[in-house]
Amino acid sequence: MTRFATFLLLLLLAAPILVGLGCASGAEEHAEHIDPPHRPQDFVAAVERLREIQIAAASEQAISTAHPSGDVVQEAADLLKWLPELAADSDLKRADWDKMYAATAGIRMEAAVWQGTSGKTYELRRVAEPLQETLPGLEANAAAIRRLKAEQFSLGDLPAEPVSEGSDT
Repeated sequence: MTRFATFLLLLLLAAPILVGLGCASGAEEHAEHIDPPHRPQDFVAAVERLREIQIAAASEQAISTAHPSGDVVQEAADLLKWLPELAADSDLKRADWDKMYAATAGIRMEAAVWQGTSGKTYELRRVAEPLQETLPGLEANAAAIRRLKAEQFSLGDLPAEPVSEGSDT
């Protein structure tokens, strides 16, 4: 057998193995993109959760968290970090998104400091005031998203094409 024929034979035998390995690594990559258990479904849910955290922080009450570390401050930091992406995935108008992004820039930077306290518990009460200052604007955005969804839902009940009176359809 010539070298070329041997090479082709090895290539044909190795191809299914190489393809199989490629599929496995693709599956592993996909598995790495699983959202953490405390990531909210949408922007509105994130804002609602931030309000719950703010109320607990202001009253110095314990609050449960799904964050892997068990630290609600770390959860709040993650929620704030995810707000721009969650808002972009919502029905929030671009101008409102821009305002939200600018208005939350300071608290998102502060939240990065909260996240940098791994191993040390950042005091929950210190989170209350920055959240209190930021939440009214976020809640206005969440209300706008809810209104848009309600409008879309009510419009979804209308027929796709107008039906004229006296038509057979």
